[in-house]
Amino acid sequence: MIFKEWLKNNDIVVTHNLMETEYENLENIIGKRFWICDYRLNKNKDSKPIRNVSPKLIQVFSNDDLPKNKRVYYSPVHFREVKNDKILSTIIAPYDNTGYRAYTGISLNIFNAECECINYFNKQCDEAIKEYEDELERRTVEINNRINEIKNLKISNKY
Repeated sequence: MIFKEWLKNNDIVVTHNLMETEYENLENIIGKRFWICDYRLNKNKDSKPIRNVSPKLIQVFSNDDLPKNKRVYYSPVHFREVKNDKILSTIIAPYDNTGYRAYTGISLNIFNAECECINYFNKQCDEAIKEYEDELERRTVEINNRINEIKNLKISNKY
């Protein structure tokens, strides 16, 4: 599920005032562990994906725990991966960096269970494969048409 749905499912109350957003009941998620993943292609198929986060077990932290030189936008919390029961220092933001002022960007997918996360990640990968296969077919047709145009341009030699 996406970040906003996840907050709602964990009874986090979100209120929007003029210039800020307030969150209540963050204690329902801070310190807890969940699974995250995300695989989304860039519109330009020649570019790297927008986000490629394979399924990871994470722990939720308040943004009050961020180092002074770090900032997480559009969220009161951030994630850190858990490996071998140790919490890594890398900060994972709930939203990608495609956002701006009134648009937050697209969130990671967050799950309670590993199997749900893996299934969803595999579904996203299958969708990406399908898009690449469609793009390959489109480009193949386009190149074949160009080759045929050039063949038709050739002038037969009378000599």
